[in-house]
Amino acid sequence: MLRETPTGAGAAITAFADALAARYSGLGGTVVLHPTPGGPHVVADFPGRGSGVGAAPVLLIGHSDTVWPVGTLAGDVPWTSDGIRITGPGAYDMKSGLVVMEEALELLRALGDAGAVDHVPVRIIVTADEEIGSPTSGALLLATADGCSAAIGFESPHPDGDLKVGRLGSTRLALAVSGVPAHAALDPEKGVSATEEIIDQLLRVRDIAARATIRAEEHPAAKVLYNLGSITAPGLANVVADDAVAVLGFRFSDPDIEGEVLDEIEALTPVRPRAQVAVTRLSYRPAWQPRAADQALAAVISGCD
Repeated sequence: MLRETPTGAGAAITAFADALAARYSGLGGTVVLHPTPGGPHVVADFPGRGSGVGAAPVLLIGHSDTVWPVGTLAGDVPWTSDGIRITGPGAYDMKSGLVVMEEALELLRALGDAGAVDHVPVRIIVTADEEIGSPTSGALLLATADGCSAAIGFESPHPDGDLKVGRLGSTRLALAVSGVPAHAALDPEKGVSATEEIIDQLLRVRDIAARATIRAEEHPAAKVLYNLGSITAPGLANVVADDAVAVLGFRFSDPDIEGEVLDEIEALTPVRPRAQVAVTRLSYRPAWQPRAADQALAAVISGCD
């Protein structure tokens, strides 16, 4: 069955999670569903065999949500298969990875049943909100990884086949401004425009991002990416607006620059008297810089037949 599972589509992701849970149970796993309004996160544990019993588990990580809205299959991005290659919404990121995980579990069970291999326990987590920064699954991911010997993400590798052993930090911020409403013609001096205030605040943010980009250029491979995702400023032309919100997206490769930028933005103060500014982290994943252990694990995986 073809399933479309955009982030936040609770019913669609629940049906997909139920199908995964049934599959993992059939492969010998103990499955726990962690409900959220956007659909459940799936955690499954598979016991070790032989000499691997009692060892620390290896964690396999995936996600069920995609960026494609429901209806994409019937529109511009249909399901296709030529017997070798499959295409469709979410095939690359990341349902192909979920298929590889299932295939590995099938092979592991078959080899174990035949007495041909001992193996350590395997733990799987499939989250429902990765595409928006894991706001409800972040803590669960940390708890699930606790005590594991290694963690492997099953999103597809780079197009050239290279495995990822590092990742840009990703942070989504809400910049909210409160002003004071007033009639723009009768008593404008009584008002404080949230729309004007948020424009000035966004200019500050752009300056912070630009200065961080210059600092990053001084370090090899360092990177800062900034995107103004949306501005919501409801109001009328004859009324001084009293609220406005912008959603900001940042990506960093350097943890020090990341910390400096976020501290500076979260310390923003109003330009106008009586205006208020609040910055909220909607999601946060810190920069992951590769270590020797990451490189060693990637070498092991690359060398597997």
